[in-house]
Amino acid sequence: MGNKASRSTSASQLAVDALLARPSALQRHMFSLHATAHHGVPSNARALAFCGLQGLLAVGTAAGAVKLYGGAGLEVLLDLSAPESVSRLAVGVTHLRFTARQRLVVGYADSSLRVFDLATATLLSCVPDSWTTSALASLETIRYADFPFYFVATDDGDVHVVHEETGRVSTYVVRPQDLSAARAEGVTAMAAHPRDSNLLLLAYDTCPAVLLWDVAKRKVLREFTLSGKAHRLQTSESSADGAEFVCNSPQSLAWHSSGKRFVGGYKHGGFAVFRTEKPHGLYRQVAAQGEQVAPVKQIKWVCAPPASRHAALPGAIVFSGGRSEAQLLTVVHPPADGRSSDDTLADLFKAEKLTWLVATIESANHAEIAAFEAAQDQVDYCTKVAPLSLILLSGNPLDGCLPTVSVQCLPCFVKLCDGDKEEWEWQMDRLPEPAIIPPLLQLSPLKTFAVVNLSHSDDTLQDDLLSTWNQAKYNSIFRLCESGDFEWPINGGSVLEPMLKGFLATSGALDHGTGVAPNSMLLLTGHANGCVLFWEARIAGDRSSKGAIRLLHVVDTPLQMSPPPVNAEITCLTFCPDSRTLIVGFASGEIAVLEFDRLQQQEPPVADAGEIGGNVSEQEQKLVLGDPGASTTDQPLQGTGQKEAVGFRTLFSIHVHTEPISKLVLSSSYGYVAIADAAGMVSLVELNTQVFQLLVCDIAPAADEPMSVDALLMSELVQVTEIPGSGPSPPSSLHGSSGKGSPGRPSSPGVDEQRQNVIQHREVIPILFVGRGSGKLEMYHVQSATKMGETLVDPEKRTSLSSIIMVDGDGKRIEIPGRKWVEQNREQYGGGGGLDPADAEVSQDTIELKLAQTAETVTAEQVNAPTVDFDLTQQLVLEATNVQSTVAASVSPWARNNIIRVTVPAGSLGLHLFMEVEQHAVVKGFAEDSSTATLLSDNGVRSGHTLTEINGVEVVSLNRDSVCSVLEQLREREKVLVFAEGFDALGTPTTTETGASGGPVVGTAEVERPRFLVCTCGRAIHVVLATVPRAAEMAMGPKEIPAQPLASIELHGPVLVTSIVRVPVGEGVENCLAVIDQSNRVYILSLLSLKPIWEAECNSFGFGLGHSGLVDGILADISYGGELVVANTFASPSATDSGKKRGIAADAGKMFKKLVLSVTQEATDLNKVFQFSTEEDERKRLMGDRSSPAKDAAAAESATAKTETGLNATKDALMQAQQRLAERGEKLNDLGLKTEQMKKTSEDFYQTMKAFNEKNANKKWYEF
Repeated sequence: MGNKASRSTSASQLAVDALLARPSALQRHMFSLHATAHHGVPSNARALAFCGLQGLLAVGTAAGAVKLYGGAGLEVLLDLSAPESVSRLAVGVTHLRFTARQRLVVGYADSSLRVFDLATATLLSCVPDSWTTSALASLETIRYADFPFYFVATDDGDVHVVHEETGRVSTYVVRPQDLSAARAEGVTAMAAHPRDSNLLLLAYDTCPAVLLWDVAKRKVLREFTLSGKAHRLQTSESSADGAEFVCNSPQSLAWHSSGKRFVGGYKHGGFAVFRTEKPHGLYRQVAAQGEQVAPVKQIKWVCAPPASRHAALPGAIVFSGGRSEAQLLTVVHPPADGRSSDDTLADLFKAEKLTWLVATIESANHAEIAAFEAAQDQVDYCTKVAPLSLILLSGNPLDGCLPTVSVQCLPCFVKLCDGDKEEWEWQMDRLPEPAIIPPLLQLSPLKTFAVVNLSHSDDTLQDDLLSTWNQAKYNSIFRLCESGDFEWPINGGSVLEPMLKGFLATSGALDHGTGVAPNSMLLLTGHANGCVLFWEARIAGDRSSKGAIRLLHVVDTPLQMSPPPVNAEITCLTFCPDSRTLIVGFASGEIAVLEFDRLQQQEPPVADAGEIGGNVSEQEQKLVLGDPGASTTDQPLQGTGQKEAVGFRTLFSIHVHTEPISKLVLSSSYGYVAIADAAGMVSLVELNTQVFQLLVCDIAPAADEPMSVDALLMSELVQVTEIPGSGPSPPSSLHGSSGKGSPGRPSSPGVDEQRQNVIQHREVIPILFVGRGSGKLEMYHVQSATKMGETLVDPEKRTSLSSIIMVDGDGKRIEIPGRKWVEQNREQYGGGGGLDPADAEVSQDTIELKLAQTAETVTAEQVNAPTVDFDLTQQLVLEATNVQSTVAASVSPWARNNIIRVTVPAGSLGLHLFMEVEQHAVVKGFAEDSSTATLLSDNGVRSGHTLTEINGVEVVSLNRDSVCSVLEQLREREKVLVFAEGFDALGTPTTTETGASGGPVVGTAEVERPRFLVCTCGRAIHVVLATVPRAAEMAMGPKEIPAQPLASIELHGPVLVTSIVRVPVGEGVENCLAVIDQSNRVYILSLLSLKPIWEAECNSFGFGLGHSGLVDGILADISYGGELVVANTFASPSATDSGKKRGIAADAGKMFKKLVLSVTQEATDLNKVFQFSTEEDERKRLMGDRSSPAKDAAAAESATAKTETGLNATKDALMQAQQRLAERGEKLNDLGLKTEQMKKTSEDFYQTMKAFNEKNANKKWYEF
């Protein structure tokens, strides 16, 4: 179905066999799948931790993963594997805490512990689950002192101490029997003193008191109880007669930064504030009388850090629970009555009635609050007047609500008082809207996405999309930052390694011989509310770096459709970056066609800032709920003085099916879009006339045959027709029409030298391939909407045909180039006027329709005028060719486009060439102070252009050094240089094919090249030769075409997604096939033989494959929870990993801010208090390194060497032990001598005292 003509001898079987038997240069070591990016909040998020000093947020999941969020869109999923249970199930995260050294301590459900160093993105220490048989109840770190230990409480009531860097558990244990309180069971909360690491607050589920434990003295310093009868309160369930009494025990604790006060949240929904020197505290209830209350699960005293100059300010108390509404946070803050901070704090402790004000904050998604953190460490160095904020994790998948992470800035404003004294003033009426992170990706449920490769598209697309997006309308983070009052807390971290901007940036491999090919990627996401989001995916360079996405544009399609769709949920979408055409399919069976165009802007009216903020908040709330009328699309550029802006406008919308749209494929060059729905119906819509035709299946299917459409592909095929005649056709026959009667693009007739009476008419026709659920492959002629034939790819199994890819003999994917977008295309569709013939031109894949914006474009016939220096240049080129004879003989002719001819004066050209490209002279850049370089740039020469002619003489066959040699000899002469781009090697052209516009398209040798279809049928993948029926056969109706797979392979599970991948090999590029099956395995297969090269499991980074896509080795996946995962197939370990620290922090030394603590008393050295067992260390030292041979048993030499190393280590350890024993024996001998001496001395003393006593025995007492 491609370049095989009507004759059976067009594609030689020998040539096909040679392509199948071609060896592959790909090796297993070239591939290593690695998750480089994860975007969105995991669907099983359950724990939260925030480090204000680094500006990083950590989220723990039930699957054991830890996700980090930072500034500038930084999202990192820690790729260090989580622990696994005996049944190989993931172990969830239960506790997350940051330490004073900005390390992250993670506690898991199996009681194991891990410490991550974020500066190097490595696992610092690990405590296995075998250290205890109890479950973790609480985890506490000391965040404001250089304390290398953290506390772990288990459900049996014990509190253990673990060393941060080594992961060793101390023998120091606080047991319930060591406490003064009776019946202390079940630790519910711990809180370390912010200024003295020797003090620790403990709370137990069966004890109503809070205990202050002195670590060094191993005793309870004070018990804190509730004053009055508050601790005897009963719950509503236990208040009945005969009900069991429920102890109102503290469930959560939090210190004030001064270290003089702390607050506790209780089981019965209240809280109490205590002073460290007073044993009692007042119990306060905020819930209304008779309201059903819940325990206070988490409580925070939001205030400045201990080293801050604002540490004495009162702050506010924030807690979750205590009310019947689980989606509310309670904020208890001081009133703005002008009183001093000391008086305000005194009222909180002494006043019988609560004088502080109580307010509530609702979660962003109106769901239950699972956890929250306070951002308060950035108080002293922030530039905004409201430095405090809260970070909330809300939502529970078991309740049908996916988790959401939001930032709620608090309206606590810094107020300057007399004497340059600063106070905090709380104004809850100025509470800003919550901001969801990451912005907009999961604001509405994510339903589908499309990955667009921008390797050959316009470089200005991303800039145009970003510059025309009204961020203030959609992005709450942007509005919050633009307000100027509130500080954004998650602002830390950066990616150490630069992003890989080019696909072949360092390998020196060539893409079509023109140098470095960009590998940028555009990601389009479709959501349930009808919005389409454009993201720029910045892919990581290797496994040690991390990727990111940047939001470029938002299109609200239902708002632009008239009438709006019945169901605004987007089911599929497609985007052509060349023509900037977007097509969206909806669940209601409608499609919308939009195009990027220029719109006139009216002067915006001046509105009140408060009114704008209110309207924006209401719009975003509608956007969360999925209201299609929530906001407008493509607003003009903000500000005044700009006359026009760019944005998407709807060309038309049409209701083509009654079932949800399932597949879309677009060809902007031909102006057609193919649509398939869930019921298996396929239709074609012509964009310029808005006419759609239903494709009719003429061959009746069987009764039980599934007719679902599982794959669509629109491509070009070449049909060769032999027309009888007496000689060559007249010139008027060289150009044919491209209407429905003679579809496609006719070519100029080729004259067969042996048969002068036969004219070969070559015609490029667009064909739509439809893959059915029955395994049938149907072919339709696009412009006439007629069926040409069908084939059964796998007759034995008849499984679903889920993927169709067309490739050439080298395995390169063949796609129809898109129509180039220009500003004048605004009236092309819908408004009148058909397609411009120049815009309708469609070429083979080897031709790129890319025109210089400022340069004069000339055809190949115009660039052949010799100059006065033609002879000299030809002589120099011939001399260089003789030197480079082997290279010249191996270079094929070239087809070129975007040809630019420039006459340059004598002197230096001022050009920089790509050193990675040796075969040709490819422009990389221009010298700054060169007039010739400016001339070349003004004429349209750009990076990537290749120098093809000098004074009319071809230099394509010369390498870079030879071209530079010729230019050096012509340095003092005026020259005519020709530059071109978009080269592709062709065979020797014998005849030319003519496109619709009459221009040369491709040589006959390229036309005769065979094309292949890579078809996926269930678990099997087949490669079949693409054939097309003769024109005479097409007139007789569709026919069944037998298919004979040239190569086949069967995988472990049904194939989910396939993609062609470019791999740099040496100085070339080899194409291979990347496959992912339902068993969550990824494969790399050679083309065209389909031989397996590499495979690996990919379930270690995903949470369930919901929707996947592969583009050029980059795997993108939407899980069932709505997260987006990106993995790099070429993520090989970096060679500099061992010598260079890589991770999240660009410069950890600069990021981590030093803390200065104002502790009045001398700190206790707890390193002398905690003792560690040395039995395990001694055992390891005596046993030596005996694990090395077991790890590398497959490599005999390596195993032998490591065994010898282990034996040597054992011998050394035994010798050292023997030497220590000898030394110990000598010490014992010395000790024995000293003992004898002491015995002799003591005997002498005894005899002396005995004689003294006998002498004075007869004396009376008065004689002494």
